[in-house]
Amino acid sequence: MANRLWNALKRVNGKDFRTFLIFLLISTLVWQTEKLRQTYPEDTELNIVCENVPEGYITPPSIDKSVKVRLEADGFCLLRMYLTNSRNLKVNVESMPRLSADGRMWALFLTRRLAANKTDLPEHVRITDVFTDTVMIPLLTVKTRRLPVVVRDDVSLRPQCVFSSPRKVEPDSVWLTATNDVIDTIRALFTVQDEPHTLGDTLVRNLSLVLPDMATATATSVRVEYDVEPFSEKKMQIPVIPVNLPRGYTCRIFPPNAKVSFYVGLSQFEAAGEDQFNVVADFTNIHPGDKASRVRLLLQRTPPFIQNVTFSPSYAEFILEKK
Repeated sequence: MANRLWNALKRVNGKDFRTFLIFLLISTLVWQTEKLRQTYPEDTELNIVCENVPEGYITPPSIDKSVKVRLEADGFCLLRMYLTNSRNLKVNVESMPRLSADGRMWALFLTRRLAANKTDLPEHVRITDVFTDTVMIPLLTVKTRRLPVVVRDDVSLRPQCVFSSPRKVEPDSVWLTATNDVIDTIRALFTVQDEPHTLGDTLVRNLSLVLPDMATATATSVRVEYDVEPFSEKKMQIPVIPVNLPRGYTCRIFPPNAKVSFYVGLSQFEAAGEDQFNVVADFTNIHPGDKASRVRLLLQRTPPFIQNVTFSPSYAEFILEKK
Protein backbone atom coordinates (compact mmCIF):
# COMPACT_ATOMS: atom_id res chain seq x y z
CA MET A 1 0.00 0.00 0.00
CA ALA A 2 2.80 2.39 0.94
CA ASN A 3 4.65 1.57 -2.29
CA ARG A 4 1.58 2.27 -4.42
CA LEU A 5 1.08 5.63 -2.65
CA TRP A 6 4.72 6.55 -3.18
CA ASN A 7 4.54 5.59 -6.86
CA ALA A 8 1.41 7.72 -7.26
CA LEU A 9 3.14 10.74 -5.69
CA LYS A 10 6.13 10.31 -8.01
CA ARG A 11 3.85 10.52 -11.04
CA VAL A 12 2.53 13.89 -9.80
CA ASN A 13 4.61 16.79 -11.05
CA GLY A 14 6.00 19.39 -8.62
CA LYS A 15 3.39 22.06 -9.34
CA ASP A 16 0.44 19.74 -8.73
CA PHE A 17 2.08 18.46 -5.52
CA ARG A 18 2.47 21.99 -4.11
CA THR A 19 -1.13 22.75 -4.97
CA PHE A 20 -2.19 19.58 -3.17
CA LEU A 21 -0.26 20.59 -0.04
CA ILE A 22 -1.78 24.07 -0.02
CA PHE A 23 -5.32 22.69 -0.22
CA LEU A 24 -4.49 20.15 2.48
CA LEU A 25 -3.24 22.92 4.77
CA ILE A 26 -6.29 25.09 4.11
CA SER A 27 -8.70 22.24 4.76
CA THR A 28 -6.87 21.39 8.01
CA LEU A 29 -7.11 24.99 9.21
CA VAL A 30 -10.79 25.18 8.35
CA TRP A 31 -11.41 21.92 10.19
CA GLN A 32 -9.49 23.10 13.26
CA THR A 33 -11.30 26.46 13.24
CA GLU A 34 -14.66 24.73 13.21
CA LYS A 35 -13.57 22.50 16.09
CA LEU A 36 -12.41 25.51 18.15
CA ARG A 37 -15.75 27.26 17.61
CA GLN A 38 -17.57 24.47 19.37
CA THR A 39 -18.34 24.62 23.11
CA TYR A 40 -16.54 22.21 25.43
CA PRO A 41 -16.61 21.39 29.14
CA GLU A 42 -13.20 21.61 30.83
CA ASP A 43 -12.15 20.54 34.35
CA THR A 44 -9.35 22.68 35.71
CA GLU A 45 -8.01 24.33 38.87
CA LEU A 46 -8.34 28.02 39.65
CA ASN A 47 -5.75 29.77 41.81
CA ILE A 48 -7.28 31.56 44.79
CA VAL A 49 -5.97 35.12 45.12
CA CYS A 50 -6.82 36.77 48.44
CA GLU A 51 -7.66 40.47 48.32
CA ASN A 52 -8.40 43.00 51.08
CA VAL A 53 -6.67 40.94 53.77
CA PRO A 54 -7.40 42.67 57.12
CA GLU A 55 -4.61 44.81 58.54
CA GLY A 56 -2.33 42.82 60.82
CA TYR A 57 -2.76 39.54 58.90
CA ILE A 58 -1.17 37.78 55.92
CA THR A 59 -2.00 34.58 54.06
CA PRO A 60 0.61 31.84 54.56
CA PRO A 61 2.14 30.45 51.35
CA SER A 62 1.60 26.88 52.52
CA ILE A 63 -2.22 26.94 52.29
CA ASP A 64 -4.03 25.21 49.43
CA LYS A 65 -4.68 28.16 47.12
CA SER A 66 -6.49 26.33 44.36
CA VAL A 67 -9.97 24.95 43.81
CA LYS A 68 -11.16 22.48 41.17
CA VAL A 69 -13.98 23.69 38.92
CA ARG A 70 -15.70 22.79 35.66
CA LEU A 71 -15.69 25.40 32.93
CA GLU A 72 -17.64 25.75 29.72
CA ALA A 73 -16.47 27.78 26.74
CA ASP A 74 -15.60 27.50 23.09
CA GLY A 75 -12.20 26.20 22.08
CA PHE A 76 -10.82 29.66 21.32
CA CYS A 77 -11.57 30.94 24.84
CA LEU A 78 -10.13 27.84 26.50
CA LEU A 79 -7.00 28.05 24.35
CA ARG A 80 -6.53 31.72 25.26
CA MET A 81 -7.03 30.92 28.94
CA TYR A 82 -4.22 28.34 28.96
CA LEU A 83 -1.86 30.39 26.81
CA THR A 84 -2.18 33.47 29.08
CA ASN A 85 -2.39 31.40 32.29
CA SER A 86 -5.50 33.37 33.27
CA ARG A 87 -6.90 31.05 35.89
CA ASN A 88 -7.21 33.17 39.03
CA LEU A 89 -10.18 33.41 41.36
CA LYS A 90 -10.11 36.65 43.35
CA VAL A 91 -11.72 36.54 46.79
CA ASN A 92 -12.40 39.42 49.16
CA VAL A 93 -11.32 38.19 52.59
CA GLU A 94 -13.10 40.98 54.46
CA SER A 95 -16.45 39.87 53.03
CA MET A 96 -16.01 36.26 54.20
CA PRO A 97 -17.26 34.95 57.58
CA ARG A 98 -14.74 34.40 60.39
CA LEU A 99 -14.51 30.96 61.96
CA SER A 100 -12.43 32.05 64.98
CA ALA A 101 -12.64 34.97 67.36
CA ASP A 102 -9.00 35.97 66.77
CA GLY A 103 -9.63 36.25 63.04
CA ARG A 104 -7.08 33.63 62.06
CA MET A 105 -9.50 31.36 60.14
CA TRP A 106 -11.94 32.46 57.45
CA ALA A 107 -14.35 30.44 55.29
CA LEU A 108 -14.89 30.78 51.56
CA PHE A 109 -18.24 29.28 50.47
CA LEU A 110 -17.70 28.95 46.75
CA THR A 111 -21.17 27.97 45.64
CA ARG A 112 -22.69 30.98 47.42
CA ARG A 113 -20.07 33.57 46.69
CA LEU A 114 -18.78 32.63 43.25
CA ALA A 115 -21.00 35.07 41.41
CA ALA A 116 -19.83 37.94 43.61
CA ASN A 117 -16.12 37.19 43.15
CA LYS A 118 -14.00 38.45 40.30
CA THR A 119 -11.96 36.09 38.20
CA ASP A 120 -9.17 36.47 35.69
CA LEU A 121 -10.88 34.09 33.28
CA PRO A 122 -11.23 35.23 29.66
CA GLU A 123 -14.56 36.59 28.56
CA HIS A 124 -17.25 34.01 27.73
CA VAL A 125 -15.64 31.35 29.95
CA ARG A 126 -18.34 30.18 32.37
CA ILE A 127 -18.02 28.22 35.62
CA THR A 128 -20.68 25.54 35.57
CA ASP A 129 -19.70 23.43 38.59
CA VAL A 130 -17.51 23.58 41.73
CA PHE A 131 -16.06 20.38 43.14
CA THR A 132 -15.21 21.89 46.54
CA ASP A 133 -17.95 23.81 48.31
CA THR A 134 -15.91 25.31 51.18
CA VAL A 135 -12.30 26.46 51.31
CA MET A 136 -10.68 27.37 54.63
CA ILE A 137 -8.47 30.48 54.49
CA PRO A 138 -6.06 30.58 57.46
CA LEU A 139 -4.33 33.88 58.23
CA LEU A 140 -1.18 34.63 60.22
CA THR A 141 -0.90 37.64 62.52
CA VAL A 142 1.93 40.07 61.79
CA LYS A 143 3.62 43.00 63.50
CA THR A 144 5.68 45.90 62.23
CA ARG A 145 8.93 47.08 63.79
CA ARG A 146 11.82 49.34 62.83
CA LEU A 147 15.12 47.43 62.61
CA PRO A 148 18.70 48.59 62.00
CA VAL A 149 20.53 47.47 58.87
CA VAL A 150 23.78 45.52 59.25
CA VAL A 151 26.03 45.60 56.17
CA ARG A 152 27.97 42.41 55.45
CA ASP A 153 30.98 43.67 53.54
CA ASP A 154 34.65 42.85 53.13
CA VAL A 155 36.62 46.00 52.36
CA SER A 156 40.27 46.90 52.76
CA LEU A 157 42.31 49.97 51.84
CA ARG A 158 45.12 50.33 49.38
CA PRO A 159 48.43 51.66 50.73
CA GLN A 160 48.43 55.39 51.55
CA CYS A 161 44.60 55.55 51.54
CA VAL A 162 42.18 56.28 54.36
CA PHE A 163 38.43 56.61 54.91
CA SER A 164 37.67 60.32 54.71
CA SER A 165 34.34 59.82 56.51
CA PRO A 166 32.44 56.97 58.17
CA ARG A 167 30.66 54.49 55.92
CA LYS A 168 27.23 55.78 54.83
CA VAL A 169 24.24 53.41 54.70
CA GLU A 170 20.93 54.67 53.29
CA PRO A 171 18.55 53.79 54.73
CA ASP A 172 20.31 52.68 57.91
CA SER A 173 17.07 51.18 59.27
CA VAL A 174 13.81 49.90 57.75
CA TRP A 175 10.32 49.00 58.89
CA LEU A 176 9.81 45.23 58.77
CA THR A 177 6.42 43.52 58.76
CA ALA A 178 6.61 39.84 59.68
CA THR A 179 4.83 37.12 61.61
CA ASN A 180 4.85 37.41 65.41
CA ASP A 181 7.39 34.63 65.97
CA VAL A 182 9.85 36.35 63.61
CA ILE A 183 9.37 39.95 64.71
CA ASP A 184 9.79 39.03 68.40
CA THR A 185 13.19 37.40 67.86
CA ILE A 186 14.88 39.33 65.04
CA ARG A 187 17.14 42.20 66.10
CA ALA A 188 18.50 43.50 62.78
CA LEU A 189 18.29 43.04 59.03
CA PHE A 190 21.44 41.90 57.23
CA THR A 191 22.48 42.57 53.67
CA VAL A 192 23.71 39.85 51.36
CA GLN A 193 27.42 39.14 51.73
CA ASP A 194 29.25 41.54 49.42
CA GLU A 195 32.31 40.50 47.45
CA PRO A 196 35.75 41.66 48.70
CA HIS A 197 36.93 45.12 47.62
CA THR A 198 40.31 46.83 47.99
CA LEU A 199 39.53 50.53 47.92
CA GLY A 200 41.65 53.32 46.52
CA ASP A 201 38.78 55.67 45.71
CA THR A 202 35.17 56.30 46.64
CA LEU A 203 32.90 53.28 46.08
CA VAL A 204 29.10 53.05 46.05
CA ARG A 205 27.31 49.71 46.29
CA ASN A 206 23.63 48.68 46.30
CA LEU A 207 23.16 45.61 48.46
CA SER A 208 19.95 43.61 48.81
CA LEU A 209 18.48 42.90 52.21
CA VAL A 210 17.88 39.32 53.36
CA LEU A 211 14.25 39.24 54.46
CA PRO A 212 12.65 36.46 56.51
CA ASP A 213 10.02 34.26 54.89
CA MET A 214 6.65 35.96 54.37
CA ALA A 215 8.09 39.31 55.49
CA THR A 216 7.88 42.68 53.77
CA ALA A 217 9.94 45.80 54.35
CA THR A 218 9.84 49.47 53.41
CA ALA A 219 13.10 48.86 51.47
CA THR A 220 14.55 45.74 49.89
CA SER A 221 18.06 47.12 49.32
CA VAL A 222 20.38 49.76 50.77
CA ARG A 223 22.94 52.14 49.30
CA VAL A 224 26.40 51.82 50.85
CA GLU A 225 29.02 54.50 50.23
CA TYR A 226 32.69 54.34 51.17
CA ASP A 227 34.53 57.68 50.96
CA VAL A 228 38.21 56.98 50.38
CA GLU A 229 41.10 59.34 49.65
CA PRO A 230 44.89 59.54 50.03
CA PHE A 231 46.08 60.37 53.55
CA SER A 232 48.96 62.17 55.20
CA GLU A 233 50.40 61.74 58.69
CA LYS A 234 49.99 64.65 61.06
CA LYS A 235 51.64 65.23 64.44
CA MET A 236 50.53 67.66 67.11
CA GLN A 237 51.31 68.76 70.70
CA ILE A 238 48.16 68.67 72.86
CA PRO A 239 48.16 70.32 76.34
CA VAL A 240 47.47 67.91 79.23
CA ILE A 241 44.48 69.00 81.34
CA PRO A 242 44.37 67.82 85.01
CA VAL A 243 40.93 66.67 86.22
CA ASN A 244 39.54 65.54 89.60
CA LEU A 245 42.31 67.21 91.60
CA PRO A 246 42.16 66.93 95.41
CA ARG A 247 40.29 69.85 96.91
CA GLY A 248 42.55 72.78 97.72
CA TYR A 249 45.44 71.67 95.49
CA THR A 250 46.93 72.62 92.17
CA CYS A 251 49.40 70.60 90.15
CA ARG A 252 52.23 70.84 87.69
CA ILE A 253 52.57 68.10 85.08
CA PHE A 254 55.76 67.00 83.33
CA PRO A 255 55.66 67.00 80.38
CA PRO A 256 52.83 69.53 80.04
CA ASN A 257 51.97 68.37 76.50
CA ALA A 258 51.27 64.99 74.89
CA LYS A 259 52.44 64.08 71.41
CA VAL A 260 49.55 62.93 69.16
CA SER A 261 50.12 61.31 65.76
CA PHE A 262 47.42 60.21 63.31
CA TYR A 263 46.47 59.65 59.68
CA VAL A 264 44.05 62.09 58.08
CA GLY A 265 42.64 62.44 54.57
CA LEU A 266 44.02 65.32 52.53
CA SER A 267 40.63 67.01 52.36
CA GLN A 268 40.45 67.09 56.20
CA PHE A 269 44.08 67.87 56.91
CA GLU A 270 43.50 71.48 58.00
CA ALA A 271 40.28 70.62 59.86
CA ALA A 272 42.14 68.38 62.33
CA GLY A 273 43.05 71.10 64.84
CA GLU A 274 44.23 71.14 68.45
CA ASP A 275 40.78 72.10 69.73
CA GLN A 276 39.37 68.73 68.56
CA PHE A 277 41.60 66.72 70.91
CA ASN A 278 41.39 66.33 74.66
CA VAL A 279 44.17 64.74 76.75
CA VAL A 280 43.53 64.58 80.51
CA ALA A 281 45.42 63.51 83.63
CA ASP A 282 42.87 61.97 85.98
CA PHE A 283 43.68 62.39 89.71
CA THR A 284 40.59 60.53 90.99
CA ASN A 285 42.61 57.85 92.84
CA ILE A 286 45.54 60.05 93.83
CA HIS A 287 45.61 61.76 97.26
CA PRO A 288 48.03 64.22 98.84
CA GLY A 289 50.77 62.39 100.70
CA ASP A 290 50.60 59.31 98.47
CA LYS A 291 53.89 57.96 97.23
CA ALA A 292 52.60 57.93 93.66
CA SER A 293 54.51 60.32 91.47
CA ARG A 294 52.99 59.46 88.11
CA VAL A 295 49.47 59.91 86.74
CA ARG A 296 47.98 58.11 83.75
CA LEU A 297 47.14 60.19 80.66
CA LEU A 298 43.96 59.54 78.71
CA LEU A 299 43.06 60.62 75.17
CA GLN A 300 39.37 61.32 75.65
CA ARG A 301 38.35 63.08 72.44
CA THR A 302 39.45 62.92 68.81
CA PRO A 303 37.83 64.03 65.54
CA PRO A 304 35.80 61.25 63.86
CA PHE A 305 37.58 61.52 60.50
CA ILE A 306 41.11 60.48 61.59
CA GLN A 307 42.61 57.00 61.94
CA ASN A 308 45.55 55.16 63.51
CA VAL A 309 45.80 57.58 66.43
CA THR A 310 48.75 57.20 68.82
CA PHE A 311 49.85 59.45 71.64
CA SER A 312 52.65 59.54 74.18
CA PRO A 313 53.56 59.46 76.94
CA SER A 314 51.08 57.18 78.68
CA TYR A 315 52.09 58.55 82.12
CA ALA A 316 53.34 61.93 83.32
CA GLU A 317 55.17 63.12 86.42
CA PHE A 318 53.35 65.60 88.67
CA ILE A 319 53.76 67.81 91.71
CA LEU A 320 50.76 68.65 93.90
CA GLU A 321 50.89 72.11 95.51
CA LYS A 322 48.56 73.36 98.20
CA LYS A 323 46.84 76.59 97.29
